[in-house]
Amino acid sequence: MNPWPRVDFGALVQAVRQPKCGPEDLSLWSGRCPEDELLTFFRDWPLPQMPYRLYEYASEIEFELDTLPTEVALLERARLFGESGDLALRRDGQGFLWHFVGLPNVFMPAGYDNKDYWQSYRERKLTVVQQHALLWGKEIRDAQGVSQGRWQEDRVGSANLVYPGRQGDERVVLQYREYLYRDHVEAVWWLRLLPETTLAQGRR
Repeated sequence: MNPWPRVDFGALVQAVRQPKCGPEDLSLWSGRCPEDELLTFFRDWPLPQMPYRLYEYASEIEFELDTLPTEVALLERARLFGESGDLALRRDGQGFLWHFVGLPNVFMPAGYDNKDYWQSYRERKLTVVQQHALLWGKEIRDAQGVSQGRWQEDRVGSANLVYPGRQGDERVVLQYREYLYRDHVEAVWWLRLLPETTLAQGRR
């Protein structure tokens, strides 16, 4: 019996080759926003570069493009993401805790308990890992093969699956990045939705 665990040298080499990033490469901020200031808070971000909007209300979830929440009082979570960054919020009493990961020196609103991750960890370098996730559902099409703009998954039959901007794609994937420190995920940046066929083309 071999008492020594097998070392996966391929995984070690891959980990070393993964790109690293620091404060000059990435913004990492967090804070808190009062409920009655949420829409103002949103408008002070570079919204055109974060077009994907996911809103979780008390009774439904909306996944849209270029919108703002319609019922702030009922909002539980939100996520706005795209090329310039990923802004995630979750309700905390009469306000929202927020976290942002994105481009360095991105313009952001001040006065919302802003805390810079890099102020606490100036010497850290985070490992950047490119990832993707296959989202639930196949696109629904009528008898003539025309897209209905919705997706269906038997495991969540009652769910209203809508992936904005991806009408005509049978399956959809979420492209994102993970930022790790010693194998611990420090941040996740959702980037965009893509057709599953994009992954197949990338493997060729």
